[in-house]
Amino acid sequence: TQKMHSMDPLDTGLAWLAQQHRQGKHCVVLASGDPLWFGLGRALLQRFPREDLVFYPAATSMQQLFARLKRPWQDAAWASLHGRAADNLVAGLRRHPSALVVLTDPGQGGLADVVAILRSVQMISCYDLWLAERLGHPTERLRQVQPDALPTDVDPLNLVVLLRRPGPRVAPLPWFGLDDGVWRQHGDHPGLMTKREVRVLLLAELNLPPCGVMWDLGAGVGSVGLEAMRLRPRLEVHAVERR
Repeated sequence: TQKMHSMDPLDTGLAWLAQQHRQGKHCVVLASGDPLWFGLGRALLQRFPREDLVFYPAATSMQQLFARLKRPWQDAAWASLHGRAADNLVAGLRRHPSALVVLTDPGQGGLADVVAILRSVQMISCYDLWLAERLGHPTERLRQVQPDALPTDVDPLNLVVLLRRPGPRVAPLPWFGLDDGVWRQHGDHPGLMTKREVRVLLLAELNLPPCGVMWDLGAGVGSVGLEAMRLRPRLEVHAVERR
């Protein structure tokens, strides 16, 4: 006999699946998108043997979004606000991606939060904002929004995508080891900085972790700390210089 069973709440649904599994029954779990990309797949893998699971992914919300925008997305970045601090989005913005998709949290990380973060890092003028709601549903909606006039009728199931505005062409900077001349120096203490040759060796020897906290005491113009953040955008750097 075939039965339908809700997976909401998740713990109850997983317990029911486990019971069916112990009885040797085969079950099919229906979920939207790709279950292995911020979906149900992780919970299933934590509960059941890998060899007993087969996944058939559908298009993710991110894939559907760029299809609606008619825009290639191989260079796009993404950041999640689901139960996470704003640092996750700030780290993504530091790389100045051409497109950045924000997976919003209906409870505490929505469109207004994205705009607030863009303002806090002074990048609100660098990106156009698009709001995608209920992707894949007959009533889906895609619209460009203005930071100073945010809509109030936002569906809880939404994504925000930031599309970088075209700007003046500039020569690309090296990955690290920026020339000493690019740093803004103190007028009363010119040259108060860690020189490029020393900075390159220092950053290599530090072998910085992907994330963590770094203190740069006697930072001068802050060249070491700022280059560290370019290498590791998720790093939290405190640069201190007595003036």
